[in-house]
Amino acid sequence: MSDLWNDSNLWRILINVIGGISILVAVFLIYIAIKKVVHLISSRKIRVLKDIYAKVYELPSNVLSNQVQFGFELAIKTHLSFSVIDSEDKVLVELYNGELEKGVHVFKFDSQKLANGNYFLQFKSEIQNINRKITVRN
Repeated sequence: MSDLWNDSNLWRILINVIGGISILVAVFLIYIAIKKVVHLISSRKIRVLKDIYAKVYELPSNVLSNQVQFGFELAIKTHLSFSVIDSEDKVLVELYNGELEKGVHVFKFDSQKLANGNYFLQFKSEIQNINRKITVRN
């Protein structure tokens, strides 16, 4: 028995068996990871999240004067607050606060109600907050 223990063939076989088992475990774990990713993509769990967010339209310019139209598109019926705020998060002009149906919504804003300066356009719903910096120059 001591001859077998001291023989280098035993260690070579043992190392090859451990290496083979390690490769099999690694391949199995990669297979499980790929299967989970395919399942997530095919079950639309990833895509569904994109479908519920609102899209606030970009303004042609961040500098506003006179009448301006703000707009956004809702993917689902949503309760939201759409307002102009100052740098201290104080609501200066509330354009809308309530529930709106799915679709495109446009609101007019008279920038002459505010003094010249920097403000933020705030879209706030249960699942998302969007702030856009605007400058009023009348």
